[in-house]
Amino acid sequence: RQYAGRKMTLGIRPEHIALSSQAEGGVPLVMDTLEILGADNLAHGRWGEQKLVVRLAHQERPTAGSTLWLHLPENQLHLFDG
Repeated sequence: RQYAGRKMTLGIRPEHIALSSQAEGGVPLVMDTLEILGADNLAHGRWGEQKLVVRLAHQERPTAGSTLWLHLPENQLHLFDG
């Protein structure tokens, strides 16, 4: 309520985002690229017009154009001015 009418930026660390499903109310991430790092991977994609990076287990290898469904834990979300 204290943020009503203000432009805010929503932040969350990539390692706090978990895979989910559409049925569980997940947020859709359309995959752009996958960065393979060894122990884990970074999935770069879009949620609407917003860019997101998600840290995934090394066995998770989504392809460009596919949709991942994500859970953003409320207790890990951070709001920043503008």
